[in-house]
Amino acid sequence: MVIVQGFAQSLANAGDGPLFETRKLVGSDEFGESLFGSSVSIDGHQALVNAPYWYYDIEPKIFLDSVYAYDVNTGDLISQMIPPLRTEYIGFGFDHSIVGSTAYIGAPFELFGKYNAGGVYAFDIQTNQILGHLPSDDGQQYYGLGWECTANDSVFATSTWQYIDKNGVIDPGGIIVLYDPKTLQELGRIAPEGRIDYGGFGDRIALEGTKLLTGSWDATTPSGQRVTPVFTLFDISDLSNPQQLWEVTEPIVGGVVYGLEIAGDYAVVSSSSFEGMSRREVHVLNSKNGELLYTIGPLEDLSFQFYHEIATHLDGTILCIGNAFAGAGAGEVLVYNIETRELLHTLKASDGVRDDYFGASVAIEGSMVVVGAPGVRGDNTFGAVYIYDLNNPVCLADLTNDGILDFFDISLFITHFANQDPIADFTNDTVWDFFDVSAFISAFSAGCP
Repeated sequence: MVIVQGFAQSLANAGDGPLFETRKLVGSDEFGESLFGSSVSIDGHQALVNAPYWYYDIEPKIFLDSVYAYDVNTGDLISQMIPPLRTEYIGFGFDHSIVGSTAYIGAPFELFGKYNAGGVYAFDIQTNQILGHLPSDDGQQYYGLGWECTANDSVFATSTWQYIDKNGVIDPGGIIVLYDPKTLQELGRIAPEGRIDYGGFGDRIALEGTKLLTGSWDATTPSGQRVTPVFTLFDISDLSNPQQLWEVTEPIVGGVVYGLEIAGDYAVVSSSSFEGMSRREVHVLNSKNGELLYTIGPLEDLSFQFYHEIATHLDGTILCIGNAFAGAGAGEVLVYNIETRELLHTLKASDGVRDDYFGASVAIEGSMVVVGAPGVRGDNTFGAVYIYDLNNPVCLADLTNDGILDFFDISLFITHFANQDPIADFTNDTVWDFFDVSAFISAFSAGCP
């Protein structure tokens, strides 16, 4: 169960059961543990999917970190983007953003001279040509530039762990750098105000119009007060002089920032506590003043955390929450109406198994949802991405996903049920019993649209 504003809501009450994908994507060149799908982004009918950890395990090592562009309507591969220098690991695709045909791809571990400066590449996904590369040679040295990337038609924003200015002064708290999205000329910077020892400023960033939301792990005020985590909203109408609108400095849960989004009247942030990383929650705030409106959670937890996000994405009034730890790491995505607080759908992978970490990344535009499952899978595909159309859900009982309900679907359900696989948990309660069998029979009898 999840808790929304103090009342329990069973996931089984969301629609008639879990929704399964319309198509599945996997990367090419399967070498090593690619973590394909650990980050996804979408604009219109085009989506980016990363595979940031590929390499040939030979000497000398050849790194194959890549970012793929797909057409979500057809599942067709548009291009596979790779960095020009592949003799070292640079984290290419660690985060990314897409606007039209331009992909902004972070490489936060790229080396420049003796500094781990990081970088960003801009690609044209149609021609697969590099349009630009950051940082520019302006006397600055950045640490981890490209850690977070977000863009719209007016600005491209990326964050860095820390930087050294022209006078050699180190700012250990990190900054957010604003660029012209076409020329990649620096337009401005955002740094924390009134804090010292600011941990991870810009660790997560989200952009809507002229509003930029960021989350930081923690901060110490000049008076010595510790606040954790910290969420801050800026107005960047004047890119050369961003203005802070509000900051939430009281601990909501405390600890690590996982994800955040902003759209219209709402800002969404997710975090967990430091107490064993045991309490993962999603908080919905009023974007005008930072007021906490309600909380969703706690979400399922594993004792060991590998993927670093409770993924969230917000489009209009539809909020998607990737809960990669549900079902012993099989994962799920919860789809809410953020205004009514109604759980609309639970998304799952039709072939989901434990440790897939389905929901480690999620992106939504309109009715199309893209979900990453970067876990090492039993069929050695090292990650997958699933595409959903909320307006055209697939047939629930069609487990073979061939558009026909027949004996093979029944046989596959029996196999998954015996193995206690998440796909056979039709009531979404992590218990495999008669109620799941009854729900499958009802869905099978209802037929496919």
